[in-house]
Amino acid sequence: MKRIVVAALLAMLPLGPALADTVYVGNAFVSFVGGGSQCTSTFQVNDSGRVMYRPRGAALGNGGDSYLAYVTSRSSMVMAVLNNDYQASINYAGSGVSSRAGLISKAGAITVWQQTPAVIGSGTASVTIKGRFANFFGIKDCFVELRGNLIVR
Repeated sequence: MKRIVVAALLAMLPLGPALADTVYVGNAFVSFVGGGSQCTSTFQVNDSGRVMYRPRGAALGNGGDSYLAYVTSRSSMVMAVLNNDYQASINYAGSGVSSRAGLISKAGAITVWQQTPAVIGSGTASVTIKGRFANFFGIKDCFVELRGNLIVR
């Protein structure tokens, strides 16, 4: 009986090592702001924040969705690209917390996306990104471009 229990327990163990999420972190700065007065009074060129970038990819242990978080000392925004990579001309779903403790839940578009290296593999130690986002932080017609140099955590 003990052998059957041990065999059943061993059968439930994973066959290979589990992969942890691969996340790149670093600082990013605002290199462009365009839109209405709410946008231009909220964001300024050279503002900076912490960025966490989780590209999709089974080889990275990340699954099929990509995420980018922009976090400042007063607010934060997470942008998700479901079942796709970050790239120009696609939409993202965004959620976050504004500087006035309000919840943000808005969609927007990625109008520019440049990433070096273009393809991220399991051995990629650092990534440079440049992305321009429409409806940034849920502000209608607000375009903000972020640039950052990130390293694998």
